[in-house]
Amino acid sequence: MDNASAVSAFSALAELLRSRRQGEILAAILADPDEEFPMSALARTLRIPYSSVHREVDRAERFGIVTSRRFENLRLVRANVGHPHYATVQRLVAPRTGDASRE
Repeated sequence: MDNASAVSAFSALAELLRSRRQGEILAAILADPDEEFPMSALARTLRIPYSSVHREVDRAERFGIVTSRRFENLRLVRANVGHPHYATVQRLVAPRTGDASRE
């Protein structure tokens, strides 16, 4: 990857991961890439207002890291494992466990 591509990728990731809420939403979605999540369930489970989940999912979908579809009155969201930065974003937002000082 040349410098211009690296800067462009970093800028896109920085825009995507700009808030704690975005990280929480992505962590939940990317933790189980085979699952589809209703946005209303994400809001309820994460205790984040639906309007915030909607806004952050829209941003993630524009970036391409998630996809969504409508089913009846639900908007279902899932990880886009085919995205070139999927593994990187998944590692960045994954919850940390244990004591980092022992690693």
